Amino acid sequence: MRFSPNRFQPIALAILIALSLACSTASAQPARSDNPYLGYWKIEEPAGDSCFIVIKSHGQASTFWSGAIDHIESGEWTRREDSLLITWDTGYTDVLRRNEDETVTRETFPPGRSVHQEPLLVARGEKLERDVIGSLTTSPSDSAREAPTQQEPPHHQPEPGELRNRFVGYWEIEQGGTDFMGLRGVRDRFFLRIARDGTTAATQRNWSDEYRNQTGRWQVNEDELRIRWPSGHVDALRPTEDGSFAMLSWTPRQDESGRHDRKVAARMVSAAQVRGLFHAGHTTQVSIEDFIGPWTEEHVAPGANRPHLKIERWGNAYRYIDPEKPALGRIPGEWKMGRDGIVVTWQDGVRDVIEVTQRGTFVQATFSVGTPVTGTPEERRPVRRITRQEQATTEAQAMARERAAAESRRR
Repeated sequence: MRFSPNRFQPIALAILIALSLACSTASAQPARSDNPYLGYWKIEEPAGDSCFIVIKSHGQASTFWSGAIDHIESGEWTRREDSLLITWDTGYTDVLRRNEDETVTRETFPPGRSVHQEPLLVARGEKLERDVIGSLTTSPSDSAREAPTQQEPPHHQPEPGELRNRFVGYWEIEQGGTDFMGLRGVRDRFFLRIARDGTTAATQRNWSDEYRNQTGRWQVNEDELRIRWPSGHVDALRPTEDGSFAMLSWTPRQDESGRHDRKVAARMVSAAQVRGLFHAGHTTQVSIEDFIGPWTEEHVAPGANRPHLKIERWGNAYRYIDPEKPALGRIPGEWKMGRDGIVVTWQDGVRDVIEVTQRGTFVQATFSVGTPVTGTPEERRPVRRITRQEQATTEAQAMARERAAAESRRR
């Protein structure tokens, strides 16, 4: 029985499959040889995530981000002499230019800005195969199934146009000044992550233990980004007259429409600068190809070929009921790519997360039915992928045993 995704309402999955089919049709067009831009492109964003652009025939285009897969923009493209201009339905414009090494450079222009002016962002990207995009499917209902905290702030889902706002990324915030009680902070700065999915996290902030590790929600209001935390704290990132940025903060007891508690300098930093604090920049260390294939526990000897689960392309996965007895059957599931690994949701409701460690090894965390992947796993164990060489060796040994058995019977 094949795993049915209906229970997960895979809206994004259906859309992405439609994109794949559309692009497949485009690849069959003779125009492909005349337009090298047709196909899938992966752009590494300065904010640390990835943007995927699908250039289809007949002037159509679509785009989405690894941090917000259920938000998809549509647009129309026009071929120019040395570039491809894409006008998105959100008012943004992208210009793609091919480089000598077959990569592309993408220039992004906000609504109202001419492509002859300075771009808002400049990033490079590479072409992808169609099956890579297929494994990035997700469901907008995933986050809704996670049990919210009692103090969770109002859940604002970013509009498509907000996904490209200039605040998304990583920020360094000063906090070395005196607070309202005249006490100095323990650290002179903290770091803030503004994720494209509407969430916010802070690290090294001078908060008491009860307020640490909370996840906030952001919303763009005119020319500022406002963050509301479960604790009741409110922050606002806002540009200043000299072209820099500042953060304004309100305590839970203050009215955010009134005077703020403090105002400090803020500046955007690259994902590479905060590597390890938010697992930023870590996504480039693993790819889909690192997970495709059969997996076994680390302690299983090489050559034993005793997989307990298998990851296939297009988001399919299988978990063996008993690795010692494969004939007992397997449980199907579907997986999606995360920041540092993959999340597998099995047909029986169990979830597994396979992720890479700082040492470059892999661990598998198993979550029981009803437990969110942000909670405590039921089991956590080191795992490794069975190499193709191991598989080939095991198959050769099995064939040798079969030949020996057949020869023995003939005798």
